[in-house]
Amino acid sequence: MMWQRLLLVLFILAGSEILFGCAASTDPHQGGLLGGIKGLSSGEYKKRIDERQARLQRLKEAQAELQKETAELEGEKKNIQAQIEDEKQKLAALQQDTAWLESKINTLEQHKKTSASKIKELKGRLAALKKEISQVSSDLNALEGSGLGDTELDIRRRQLEAQRKALQKEYRSLQELTLQLGQ
Repeated sequence: MMWQRLLLVLFILAGSEILFGCAASTDPHQGGLLGGIKGLSSGEYKKRIDERQARLQRLKEAQAELQKETAELEGEKKNIQAQIEDEKQKLAALQQDTAWLESKINTLEQHKKTSASKIKELKGRLAALKKEISQVSSDLNALEGSGLGDTELDIRRRQLEAQRKALQKEYRSLQELTLQLGQ
């Protein structure tokens, strides 16, 4: 019987060694109940919890830093967008000014063409007027010294006077057009 007791004690010791020897891991997922008990008694759980909390704290700090950077970048983005909008408005105003200037230049160019056309017309009318004045002057000089009666020369003189008056009227018309063109 003694042998049996001794064998039983050896068996219990060997079994507990096997049980406690296999429980080398302090993680209850790997070491089971005995591993959990060993982890609690050795302080491994506390150490693992502290490591995880420290890692969690570092992650929270990194997240806070990233959120701060994100907020700064959003602020910069809004500032840049405001600058872009300001530049777009300035460019639109410049485009409007350019369109106005183009319109003004086109108007001046058209006015120049119109003026050139009017000047050409006025020069033609002036040349014709000068020619008619010269002709009337020659005709009047030829009549100089003639009588005032109803003779052919007197009729011609009255016609020439009427022509002169018409030429003076044309001269005033040309003078007014020239003044208008100068404005």
